[in-house]
Amino acid sequence: MKATREISRFAWRCYRNESMAVRWLMRLRPRICPLEIVASAVPEGARVLDVGCGGGLLLAWLSSKHILGEGLGVDSSARAIAIARNCLSDKSLSFEVLAPSDPWPIGPFDVVTLVDVLHHVPRGQQRAFISRISGTAAQKVILKDLDPLPRWKRWMNALHDFIMTRRRVYPRRMVELVAWFEEDGFRVTRCERVDRLWYNHYVIEAQRDCAGDGGAS
Repeated sequence: MKATREISRFAWRCYRNESMAVRWLMRLRPRICPLEIVASAVPEGARVLDVGCGGGLLLAWLSSKHILGEGLGVDSSARAIAIARNCLSDKSLSFEVLAPSDPWPIGPFDVVTLVDVLHHVPRGQQRAFISRISGTAAQKVILKDLDPLPRWKRWMNALHDFIMTRRRVYPRRMVELVAWFEEDGFRVTRCERVDRLWYNHYVIEAQRDCAGDGGAS
């Protein structure tokens, strides 16, 4: 939990120009979301596209540890992007508002990260959403999301998200994501569940299989 505490303290300092509500939300997020596991999977010097970046905490932490080559965060929330731009002045970072229907930046990127994004995508659109990763030509994907099982944790997660966003959530089982990545030409190298309080997270790492149909540069 040392890395979790470090990210939490870093967030408190990083968002000092924001309201106390934002500062506390950023400080508490690493306590319930295993950002340190996602960060540890990013190779040094990587060009990272963070889809659904929110206020940019993951990219800011990676930059502070001198892991990033450069990072681009995109999010559909103009407010979240404004927070990121206001608080994170690192020249290696940039942030853009991206509507759900907009095409993703094509990079080139080495890594695409998606942290708590997929369960906000309607179920009928999730398969196409994952397939959009191939268009970035990234060699690696790191996805962190919420497992729909056990049901009581799913209900707690749904209540939390509804309070925070006023939106329904559509969690997808990890085994289905693994199958999708493999269909798209990625080799899944890590599948791990991480429990934090009533949150049942999973982390998937997928490496592009250059010999497959999805192979790229």
